Amino acid sequence: MTNLDVISRRSHPAVNPLDETFSNERIFLNDFVLPSRPAIEKKNFMNCEIVGPANIILAFGTTIHDIKGGRLEAVRMDMNVSNFSGYVFRECVFRGCSFHRITLFIPDNEFPQYVGNQNLEWLASGDVLNQQAAFTDVDTADLYGQPRQPEQTPTEEQS
Repeated sequence: MTNLDVISRRSHPAVNPLDETFSNERIFLNDFVLPSRPAIEKKNFMNCEIVGPANIILAFGTTIHDIKGGRLEAVRMDMNVSNFSGYVFRECVFRGCSFHRITLFIPDNEFPQYVGNQNLEWLASGDVLNQQAAFTDVDTADLYGQPRQPEQTPTEEQS
């Protein structure tokens, strides 16, 4: 049986990852990024197909507008926790792109702009991620939208 992914890769010329703008391209992330430096910076993707399997970490102002295709898995990410299992996109823009076999990791500070996006399937237990009101203040809410309790320091009576 013929592997359709292999045929697909051979039928489309490779894109040059050093270009700044990509339009109407099929981009296989595993061929696009060096394993030793899995970061993409200041790129514009317009009407492209982004193909994994891959985890994409949206960082430092990266935005996605008008997602095409089916639903896309997404995870809210604490930027204070290191993540070494994905491609980091910094200051990139995606417009009208489709994503195949991709999971997006969206940092807390970028999270509010993606809440309610019908193309994103949030990976979390329960339906808390569907409650937009719970995420209006990301500085004072924990992962599940509950207000963070101020840390208590022991008083003389508790000591």
